[in-house]
Amino acid sequence: MRLRDTATGRQRSTLTHTSSVVSVSFGPDGRLLAAGGADGTVRLWDLATGQAQRTLATPRSSPQVFLSPDGHTLATDSEDDGTVRLWPVTPGDPDAAVTRICHALHRGLTAHEWAQYLPGRPARRGCAS
Repeated sequence: MRLRDTATGRQRSTLTHTSSVVSVSFGPDGRLLAAGGADGTVRLWDLATGQAQRTLATPRSSPQVFLSPDGHTLATDSEDDGTVRLWPVTPGDPDAAVTRICHALHRGLTAHEWAQYLPGRPARRGCAS
């Protein structure tokens, strides 16, 4: 995705998604961008740094994304089962989340899962006790 300054038309930044982007939504202060991809992922971007803050996997192949007026909640639709899912925008503690996921799955995350859901964070083997 190329972001341009609306006043000058100059390119401000380029954000790289893992697939074609089908839907975008800006946060109320213009600092956050949610992008839904054809691969079913949603990326939350910090526009000040150009870095992906978070990646979410949805059950739909091309999710539509909607950020709430206060910027604290992301809604995604699911054409497949007719539901709307609400996601908190603040990611919280990634290590605590990984521990909860590990215990729920009864296994550690694969290298692919680490790269997809926790980009830039070092992978760890197994689950913490």
